[in-house]
Amino acid sequence: MTEAEQTAYHLGVQKREIDDMSARTEPFEYTVAGVELTVLPKVYPGGIDSELTSEAIGDTSNKSVIDLCTGTGIVAVKAAQKGARKVVAVD
Repeated sequence: MTEAEQTAYHLGVQKREIDDMSARTEPFEYTVAGVELTVLPKVYPGGIDSELTSEAIGDTSNKSVIDLCTGTGIVAVKAAQKGARKVVAVD
């Protein structure tokens, strides 16, 4: 697959995810980064981007963390699980 084909594929996946998110009218259960969540309508449930960001934040022991555009809050949850002393999540 060429780079252009890969880009087109990933953009298509993102568009479908956004369309699905926009069409939701009821909360649903979803697991991301090993955490089971209840996702509210119109909220991005997270995917590989959330998994990778959760891994990339590293050790948060005794640190303050702010998660902007939090969506489900998964990055904030993972920061707390990794020992952050204070976590603020804002969507």
